[in-house]
Amino acid sequence: MNKNELIAAIARHSGLSISDCRRALKAILEEITAALARGESVSLLGFGTFSVNTRAARMGRNPRSGQTIHIPARRAPVFKAAKALKDAQNAGPVRSSPGTALRKENIGNIRRKTTAKKARRKRVPKRASRSMRPDEPLEMAAGPEPENEERRVNADIRCDGVSRNTFVCGKDNTIRCWIGLRQQGVSSSDSAIPSLDIPDDGLPLKVQMRWRGESQSRWIILPADRTARTRDCDFTIHIPENERYISAEIIFRYEGSVFECVRLEAFAITADEAEEAHHDIRITSVIDARQVIEIENRQPVDATIFWGEDRSEVSGPDAKGPTALRIFGSGSPEKFNLNEANKAIDWLNTELFITEKSLVRKQASAAGTPGEPRIDGSDEEVVRILRTLAEHGTELYNQLMLQGFEDPGQRIQLINTEPEEYVPIEFVYDRGFPKKSATLCQAGLAALSSDAQDCPECKPAPDMTLEERDGTDKICPFGFWSLSKIIERRDLDSQADASTTGTAGSQSHPNGERRALPAIDNALFASSFKVPEAERDKTAAELAGLFAAPGIALDWSEWKTLLKDKKPPLLVVLPHHHIESNQDFLEIGAQTVPEEDRLLNRGRMTDLIVNPTAIDPGPIVILLGCRTAAETETGYVHLARRFQQLSTAIVMGTLAKILGRHAAPVARELVSELVSVTDADADFGTIMLRVRRRMLARGYLMAMCLVALGDAEWRLTPRNATTDNQEPSDVQH
Repeated sequence: MNKNELIAAIARHSGLSISDCRRALKAILEEITAALARGESVSLLGFGTFSVNTRAARMGRNPRSGQTIHIPARRAPVFKAAKALKDAQNAGPVRSSPGTALRKENIGNIRRKTTAKKARRKRVPKRASRSMRPDEPLEMAAGPEPENEERRVNADIRCDGVSRNTFVCGKDNTIRCWIGLRQQGVSSSDSAIPSLDIPDDGLPLKVQMRWRGESQSRWIILPADRTARTRDCDFTIHIPENERYISAEIIFRYEGSVFECVRLEAFAITADEAEEAHHDIRITSVIDARQVIEIENRQPVDATIFWGEDRSEVSGPDAKGPTALRIFGSGSPEKFNLNEANKAIDWLNTELFITEKSLVRKQASAAGTPGEPRIDGSDEEVVRILRTLAEHGTELYNQLMLQGFEDPGQRIQLINTEPEEYVPIEFVYDRGFPKKSATLCQAGLAALSSDAQDCPECKPAPDMTLEERDGTDKICPFGFWSLSKIIERRDLDSQADASTTGTAGSQSHPNGERRALPAIDNALFASSFKVPEAERDKTAAELAGLFAAPGIALDWSEWKTLLKDKKPPLLVVLPHHHIESNQDFLEIGAQTVPEEDRLLNRGRMTDLIVNPTAIDPGPIVILLGCRTAAETETGYVHLARRFQQLSTAIVMGTLAKILGRHAAPVARELVSELVSVTDADADFGTIMLRVRRRMLARGYLMAMCLVALGDAEWRLTPRNATTDNQEPSDVQH
C-alpha cells in the first residue's frame, strides 16, 4: 500500500473526502517529524512509539579505499511496535502477501517492469494476465499491444461467475470495469485516454456507478505506467425479470472533478436464452476532461451534477430517456427529477424580469455614498423582484428535497448533456419561502461587498425547521446558489476536443504546466447600435482608461482585422440577437453598415472571430446582448455554448434575455473586476462568485443570471505579472 492507497482507504472508512484525508495525513506526518526533530518521542497507544536513537561518533573505514575515516554522531528515527500491533499480525495463519504467488509466477513480468521503470518513458510491453480481483496487486501486465495504444475504460458482465456480453434477468449481475490497455475479447470504450503525466505512485480516482435505484462507489489508483492497469471495480446490480436493456453511467472523478464518464449498455436476457451475434457491450465515452489530473492541489469539487437524458430508463439502444438531474458527490450517485426547471427559465424570460429598467445600477441608496452605487434594499421593485426569484428558487429547492436531495456542497461542477435545455441551478434558493411582507436581509446585502462566505445572520435550509422555512421574514441574497456556490458549467458539445489544446476548434484548459491565464492587458470591444449611444461611449471610454490601445470595432470585418492584429486576451461583445428564416445572427454596428459586415450568421461563427491564430490559452469572451422578440430564446447561454467551442478559455453569457442598456454596465463591471485582480492564486470560479456578489451589491440584478462556461480552475494573472512558467515575451497579445 502506497501513500495514495492509504489516503483512499482512510476516505473509504471515514467518509471524509480525499482532500481532507490527504491534508490530515500530511499534518500527522509533519507533526511526528517535527517532534522527532526536537528529540521527543510520539506514542500512539495500541500502535507503537516513534522515537530517535542517537549513535555516538566513531571511527570507521572507507570500503573503497580502506582509509580510516571519522563518522560523526548522528540521530536516526526508529519505530517500536506496541503489543497489540504485534498480536494483530499473528492473529491468523501466517501466509505470504496476496501478491507473492503472483510475483513468483510472473517473475519475467516483474523484471520487465523494473526495466521499464529505469527507462522511464521507454516502456516495455507486458504480457497478458488474468483478470484482477480487488485484493490483488494494483498493477498488472497488459496484453501485447502497439506502442501507440492508449488505455481505455474496459468492462465485462458477470453472472454466477461467468463472463458474458449480456445481463441475466432475475439475477444479481456484476459490472466489472477497469482502466487499461485493450484486451482481446473484452469490451472497451470508444475513446482512448491519452498518456498524461502522473506521479510515480499513481493517482486516486473515485469510480461511481448509477443505474436507476442502484448506485455504488469504489476507489482505484491510476498507475503512472501507460501499459499498467488499475484494479477491478465490481458493481453488483439486480436485474428484474422484465428488463430487456440496461444502460448504466460510470463516472471517474479526481478530487471531485470529472476525469472520465462512460455509459455501459447491454441487452438483458433470461437464463435459458443464448447470447446472439448482436448482443454486445457498448461502452460510450460521454464526457472526458482528462487534463484535470495534471493539476496538483486542485480545488476539490464537492459534487458533479449531470443534467440531461437519463438513459437508465430506456428500453432499447435507440430509445430516448427522460431528462433528469444526477448528482455524483461524496456518497452514492442519486437521480432527481426537476420538472420545474423549464418553468423557471420561461419566467426569467418574461417581461416581469427583463423590463425592470429601474432595477439596474441603483445609486445613492440610504447606505451608499456618492460614487459608490449600492442596491437599494428599501426599493419596492427590488424587494418584489428578489421575492419572486426566491419563490421560484424555493420551488426548485423543495422539489429536490422531497426526493431526498442533500446540499451538494460549495463547489459544484454542472455538466449539461441536453442541447436544448439549461437547468437554472443558479436560482435554487435555500433560505425558505418568503412571506409577501418579507424584507431584504440588510446583513446579507452588506456582506455581498465583502469576502464573507455567508450571511452573518441567516441560516441555510438544512439548519432550519420546516416551520421556519414555511414563511420567512427576510429574503437573503446568500440563499441563491449563484451567490453562495461556485458553479462550473460545462457543456457536452464542448468536450469533443477537450483532451487537446492549442488547436482550432478546441477549448483551452488549465494543465500541469500552465494553470493561469495571461494578464489582461488589452481588450477588443464591439456593440450593436441598438445599445444606447451613451452606454456605448461610456464603455469605450472606460476601456480606454484601462488599456493603452483597446480595439473598438464598428462591424465584423473590422473586428476580425483588429482581432488578428492585437490578439487581445479579453473580448467584449454586446450584440443584438437577430433571428430570421430560423437562423441566428449577431448584429453589431449601425443599420447603415452592409448586412454582410453587420450580421454574423451562426455558420460564420468560427475561430476567425474568436482566436484566428490559435493562441493557447484562448481569450475570455464576454457575450452579453440585447433582447429580441423571440419567445424561444433562453438568453445568451446558447450562443455562449457556440463560442465555448471556438478556442476560448472562458465564455460568459446569461441565462436570461437582457436589455442593451443593461448589458453595457454589466459588461463594464465584469471587465473592471477581471482587470483589478491582485491575488495570483485566486481561481476563476472564486473570482466569478465575487463578481456576481459585488455586482448585485451595486444594483445589477442581472448579475444573478450570469454564467461562465469553462474550467473554474483557471487562475487570472494580475496585471504587470507573468503567467505560470512564462516570461513576458512569451505572452502573445
